[in-house]
Amino acid sequence: MANDFLGTKGQLSVEFVLILVVILLYVSTLIQPKIVQFQGISEETFGLGYTSLAANKIVNAIDLVQLSGKDTVQTITIFVPENGYIICKGYGSVIPATDQNTITFKYTLTSKISPPTDATGASLCPLDTYYGDDTCVKKLVPQSGAGINCGVGFTNQQPAPNAQLLRVQITKTSSNPAEPVEIKLVQ
Repeated sequence: MANDFLGTKGQLSVEFVLILVVILLYVSTLIQPKIVQFQGISEETFGLGYTSLAANKIVNAIDLVQLSGKDTVQTITIFVPENGYIICKGYGSVIPATDQNTITFKYTLTSKISPPTDATGASLCPLDTYYGDDTCVKKLVPQSGAGINCGVGFTNQQPAPNAQLLRVQITKTSSNPAEPVEIKLVQ
């Protein structure tokens, strides 16, 4: 009788271990890869959001300065994440007229999901242009219609190698509304 009891315990232990192995295989083959994928998607979403926020902050400051009086200076701090960059295309630039006086933000996706979508299938580049090279782009135009003179640092076409905080100074030097505002990076 004692031997039957020990045999039952041994069988239960083996069944428990087998069930545990099946559960671990399920988790490692189906669930864990999805977790890694969703982590990459969330990092992309945050990067795009921070880059968009930085560009919008610059455009809002340009509008504020343009609508203010002569010698108005607005200094803002923006966060540009890794793989994000902001480009100023100023007044009189040798570019198409539709691109002049714009702040453009670009973010290079790294999750290699093509087309880039989040967990729900929505585009990671909503209302933006998506290029096949995994880059999301959006052009922003100041609502005030301000012309922009781009200073040092805003014509760089390369993404930031690391996340960085930048101080941006927007200055209005004339009371003439037709005169462009100046935008530059400051220390």
